[in-house]
Amino acid sequence: MTKDTKKSPVTIYFSDENISALFCALLSARGIPTRTTVNRQALTTSSTVITEARFFELLDTKQKNNSLVVGNKLSLATITEQGTTLVLIQPLTENKVERAIDEFVMRWESVQAA
Repeated sequence: MTKDTKKSPVTIYFSDENISALFCALLSARGIPTRTTVNRQALTTSSTVITEARFFELLDTKQKNNSLVVGNKLSLATITEQGTTLVLIQPLTENKVERAIDEFVMRWESVQAA
């Protein structure tokens, strides 16, 4: 078994499967294992999550600190006030997405090293 196969996958949960597929592709291109889910209960088994703002409250505190949450400025207002969750505010641009993914990968790697 290689080291990468021992790493916990990032769970990606969006109501739109196309958005989930996009984030999977972006992370897979960086060598990060992923899994998509359409099941809210699957969020409880993952330490790192990429999801949309409306699912944020389903996450526990540790997940909130190790996740990327995507949404518009209004939907992310209370999340950004908490200060520890990484957010990606719409409208999305290539630069904003790349920066958020880069920062998320750094957080994911620190979780894996712990």
